[in-house]
Amino acid sequence: MSDKSGLMKNLLEDHEYIRWVAIGDDFDEAYYCAKNPDVAQSGIDARLHYLRTGWLEGRNPNTWFDSAYYLLRNADVVAAQVNPLLHYVWQGRLEGRITKRPHDAVRTIIERARPSHHRAVHFPQTAPLPDEIDYLIARISEHKTGGLVVSFGHDDYAENIGGVQRLTGEEATDYAASGWQYLHLSPARPLPMLSPERELDHYIFSVRLDGDIFGPANAAQILTLLIELSQNGRAIDFIIHHLMGQSPEVVATICNSVADAEAYFWLHDFYALCSNHNLLRNDWKYCHAPGRDSTACRICAYGRERSDHLERIAHLFEQIRPSILAPSQTPLSIWLDRSSLDHNRAYVVSIGKLVVAEDPVLPRVGGPLRIAFIGHDSHAKGWTTFQALLDRFSGDARYDFIRLGVEGDTPSGDNRCRHIHVRADRDDRDAMTLALAENEIDAVLLWPAWPETFSYAAHEVLAAGSFLITHADAGNVPSVLAAYVPLQGVVLENVDELFELFAAGDRLAALLKRPRQQGVILPHQNTTHMSLKRHAVLRDQRQSAWMETALA
Repeated sequence: MSDKSGLMKNLLEDHEYIRWVAIGDDFDEAYYCAKNPDVAQSGIDARLHYLRTGWLEGRNPNTWFDSAYYLLRNADVVAAQVNPLLHYVWQGRLEGRITKRPHDAVRTIIERARPSHHRAVHFPQTAPLPDEIDYLIARISEHKTGGLVVSFGHDDYAENIGGVQRLTGEEATDYAASGWQYLHLSPARPLPMLSPERELDHYIFSVRLDGDIFGPANAAQILTLLIELSQNGRAIDFIIHHLMGQSPEVVATICNSVADAEAYFWLHDFYALCSNHNLLRNDWKYCHAPGRDSTACRICAYGRERSDHLERIAHLFEQIRPSILAPSQTPLSIWLDRSSLDHNRAYVVSIGKLVVAEDPVLPRVGGPLRIAFIGHDSHAKGWTTFQALLDRFSGDARYDFIRLGVEGDTPSGDNRCRHIHVRADRDDRDAMTLALAENEIDAVLLWPAWPETFSYAAHEVLAAGSFLITHADAGNVPSVLAAYVPLQGVVLENVDELFELFAAGDRLAALLKRPRQQGVILPHQNTTHMSLKRHAVLRDQRQSAWMETALA
């Protein structure tokens, strides 16, 4: 008998102690406390709290048992006024009673899907920033060599982590190395939608110049600055990394203020095709971006707002005719097939590359296979499928499931896998690769619900020498595997094949015995490779024209 069990035996009446012990193996204390911080803070024993009052309040004892659903389906349990988990342990399990509604993960995601403007209500107002617009103007005006690039994004790349932010930071550094200044404009109040504000005087940017914060500034102030710089002969280009939270009308006016400037539009996702940037119908299933009048849009939470969303973006494209930049062929092919937006040219600009070491690394020997999920635990990134693996195999001694990512980033509170804190940001970009290698992760599941446009995660997995498990419709993920180390992963057709792979075990074990290769991820290309080349050509043309005039 454990010390805790002995203590509870002394504290509780016999009948209550028996019930407390009975549900012990099925009660997940860490999960219960994570989902119910009031219980954790109260100091009361979590299992006892559930036995006495938690079930009456609709609280769940673990990830696989829904107290309210069990009572809803079983009138006899309600009539007996017995704790639902206790009934399941003593009787319901033997009778094969269902503990959670069928397809609960799917139904929960769909039920929670809300249009962007509904979710925007819950986005907090950002704290006011010091007004340093005069200092910003002075610093830009004092820069006498090189041009200015104006970049639009959905958030402050220096304060947030992700693929877009990583690329933006690399881009700013490369422009600075070439003598250009980098002016990044993000919404002062980030939103999950296009900004409803369309007037220059009322739209507020958070401003960052060459990595230093200067915000806020209204769009009219930025416009006045750019017009003056352009009239003084300053070379200016525009980059649109993302429009979420931005005002397309404001962006168009600013871009059109500079004659002969080039605008570049990045396809980091599919926000130009729908307000759901992953193209997930009701946040669940990839929809292939049907026509705006499609019946499919009528049954989607984002369908009603999509028409206005597309019209505003179409007007922006008509005004500025940007060149399209895609981080891989996958998003470019989808975009060209599903979009009729007016644009200049379209290019694939590979934003990173994996340099693979020649010497192979032998796989780990002994113990259960370490199967990991990395990054943000969202359905779009494949967390729902990883949870389905946990449902089936978390008690299987052949496997040890691990999640690597930012601490406190698990809304599910799922404690059937170990959690290792990893934060890969601009100051430690190889953090995930190193964590995978240091923890000797055998395989990583990358099972996105949408076609990934680049996937730094796939590069991190292979660089660490881990085995990659993905599916054929994962966008650029299979292409990354095929391009670098084809034998260091497997591309499956569907979830059933994934479950079969884990159920049998022999094939997976054989795949994981293959020698691996490790490597390093290097920045490859960004907008500088397009815009600076263009300006070099323009400079040469001007010099050639001047010489012809001088010699005439």
